[in-house]
Amino acid sequence: MKSLKPRILTGFAILSRCIGHARAAAVSSNRFTMRSIFRLLVLILAALFFSAAASATDYYSAPGGITSGTCHLATTPCDLTYTLSIAGTGDRISLAPGLYTPTTTLTATFSVSFVGSGSTTTTVKPTGLSGSSCGFYFANTPTVDQVYVSFSAMTIDGSASTSSPVCFGPGANISLDRTVIANSPAAGISTAYSPSYSISLLESAIVGNGSGIVINSGISSGRIAVNRSLIAGNTGRGVNGSGAVFGSFTNSTITNNAGGGLTLSGNVGNYISDSTIANNGSGLNSAILGSSVSVIRSVIAGTCSGTFGSYSVESPSNTCNLSGANSLVNVSVGQLSLAALADNGGPTQTLMLQPTSYAIGVAGTECAAVDQRDFVRSLPCDAGAIQANATKSDELFSADFEAF
Repeated sequence: MKSLKPRILTGFAILSRCIGHARAAAVSSNRFTMRSIFRLLVLILAALFFSAAASATDYYSAPGGITSGTCHLATTPCDLTYTLSIAGTGDRISLAPGLYTPTTTLTATFSVSFVGSGSTTTTVKPTGLSGSSCGFYFANTPTVDQVYVSFSAMTIDGSASTSSPVCFGPGANISLDRTVIANSPAAGISTAYSPSYSISLLESAIVGNGSGIVINSGISSGRIAVNRSLIAGNTGRGVNGSGAVFGSFTNSTITNNAGGGLTLSGNVGNYISDSTIANNGSGLNSAILGSSVSVIRSVIAGTCSGTFGSYSVESPSNTCNLSGANSLVNVSVGQLSLAALADNGGPTQTLMLQPTSYAIGVAGTECAAVDQRDFVRSLPCDAGAIQANATKSDELFSADFEAF
């Protein structure tokens, strides 16, 4: 897996990211319009406002860190379990590079952020846990209705336990930014019976687990937002939403999940755009099992039920109820011509369209400004998560200001 570097959410970083995406949108349409300039100004003001409002306390952790003190200095970092025990609502825990091997569940009933140094340099590996003892567990309390937890720039490795690396209960909202959850024999992310939840993935990967994300049947209202991310190589389904799921998948790749791609059982609001769902399981509903799932500008290699859509490509059959006027169905594997999962640039691996692919140029002109790699799309758009002839964003205006 590629290294997913940290993104520091200061006002400057948020501002730079707004500029990067506004520029990408303008390049995609080959012009700056008054509307795009106005939207950019609104984003700048919003970034400055939320930066000024931030009031998190910083804590520092490192492998072998101390188990006393305040943990406020990077020069004297603390053990991760201890650090979490003294942190409070809205605080930020910075994890130094290294391998963390907690032997008890890291639990929080308050909002907190975990920030690593990169997905190949900071790894949390819960060790010796089983049953309901997850690596991380988050839930609300009678006095705190919603808990918001974020992970940035790290890997959570589930190979040393038999329980899920990340679990959450009522009122928990989890976001992953440039983070990998991998190698668990259980689900990478598992929800307990809960009336509500949300899961957000940005430039992240859920790979090589028993299942990718499992939403239990007791869920009555939950949301998943997956953007420019990868869910791949899990032995179960990529997303198994037996509870109510309202999902959006944008510029993302769902592939090589042996149990199938996506199960989305929410009655309304499921939306798949500019994404590639391919080579998942076999047989009926290998790609998508859903209820009122909208598919647009996407590549589906497999079979579906409960879907409808347009400007998309289905291979090798015709099960996804795609509009015939502006979609391609019954496309053979050779005609679809997808390359193997590989590093094609960007933070996660992707499935590149070969030069002869039928998915090239069939998705109209209203696609996302950038593809899964954060490369600027050209017109006409290709169906799927990757634009074959996309161009890399100018480093000066890149979303992460990595040139600085």
